[in-house]
Amino acid sequence: MGFNDSLKPNGLPMSFHPPYLRDTLQRLSEQRGLKDLPEFYLGLSGGLDSIVLLHALVAAGITPKVLHIHHKLSSLADQWAEFCERTCLEWNVPFSCERVAVESQGKGLEDAARQARYAAFENHMTPNAVLLTAHHQDDQAETILLRLMRGAGPKGLAGMSECRPLGQGELWRPLLNQTREALTAYAQQHQLQWVEDDSNQNQHFDRNFLRQQVMPLLAQRWPGFTERWQHSASLCGELDTLAIDRAKQDLNEADWRTERLGASLNLSTFLTFKPARRGQLLRTACDQLGYTPPGSTHLNQLNQQLAQARPDAKIDVRWSDYSLRPYNQRLYLLPQLPPEAEPTEPRHWDGISPLTFKHCRLHTLESSNTPRLSPNSGPYQIRFRQGGERCKPAGRQHSQTLKKLLQSHPLEPWLRPHVPLIYAGETLAAVGDLWICEGFQAPDQTLGLQVVCDYSLVGMKTIII
Repeated sequence: MGFNDSLKPNGLPMSFHPPYLRDTLQRLSEQRGLKDLPEFYLGLSGGLDSIVLLHALVAAGITPKVLHIHHKLSSLADQWAEFCERTCLEWNVPFSCERVAVESQGKGLEDAARQARYAAFENHMTPNAVLLTAHHQDDQAETILLRLMRGAGPKGLAGMSECRPLGQGELWRPLLNQTREALTAYAQQHQLQWVEDDSNQNQHFDRNFLRQQVMPLLAQRWPGFTERWQHSASLCGELDTLAIDRAKQDLNEADWRTERLGASLNLSTFLTFKPARRGQLLRTACDQLGYTPPGSTHLNQLNQQLAQARPDAKIDVRWSDYSLRPYNQRLYLLPQLPPEAEPTEPRHWDGISPLTFKHCRLHTLESSNTPRLSPNSGPYQIRFRQGGERCKPAGRQHSQTLKKLLQSHPLEPWLRPHVPLIYAGETLAAVGDLWICEGFQAPDQTLGLQVVCDYSLVGMKTIII
């Protein structure tokens, strides 16, 4: 496994060899600000590309920790895992096999398998860990064409990046500038063995169709087109980087800030931007929050509704598990909440002990300067809004409907149905930790109620109402 084999069988020089790989990894390490090479993991499927990458790593004096993901989708999957294990044993490389459950849930099987695979990879990533994959120039061309067929913009047409975050670590693709032909020549030169995935012949999958039907025609007409596409992808990546930098400036100008749920920006400032600029701003904001970005249809819907909206209009543009909603001169970007916080059946509470239920947790706090719920007026029941409730907040002269009280409070409308109502018998004693109703406040104010709502079902961080 030395560096002396650098010719194809026909005597032509090979474009891929172990020194190239080591130089590439060194370059990426320097670009990422690393003084030394990180701890490498390798995603090994057993196919030609990943076997070539593993062989070249070992030949370059680099020993990665090999991860093989068993998707349980093929009758040959056990044989592939055994082959990978034997190969790693022969080359003295640490090997681990992980079985994953692939659940499509309305998504394509390819996408579901990919998500399961990368979720397993993430579990191994530490701050100093890097996962290496064998994606190459032909894979990049297929990815670009697939994204073009889906109507992608510059971000999508930038293709796969050479480096990107993965969990606490990173994912590197050191073969992106190498062609499938070069990797095949390397495998033949070193007489490597690999497995063939039987599903690669199934043209029902889009990538297989492109690989078998479309790419050969393009290569016949335009030899070397994958290299030019890689160049175009790099230009799109540069354009996307510039757009993101500008969008971050726009977010700052629009007073972007974190809210109890999601985040918001100044609506008046947002409306001064042109539609294309708004779209880039919102896509960048979604990236920062880890949200799925809205599509062009949803952005057009938002722009139309904002242009036609009356001052009291309720706008709620939804996609995936997220939504855009204006309120109080701000535009909120937030995950969608469940339609109801809790079942309508009341829950009993003694007013002191912590109470945890589906989305919320109640407990008491000591020493507060605001009116607090008396523990001596219980036992209490926890309910949620049904309509028609009234409360006279402690210290005020008149009672009001709960609807009007909430409308006067700076609590976002989508959170109001999730505020727990605390009853003593059939009388409303407190509205979450917003108001204590007259007659139910603690006389010494040494005990206080705090409501902590954790909407984990929508991936929301804990908030305090």
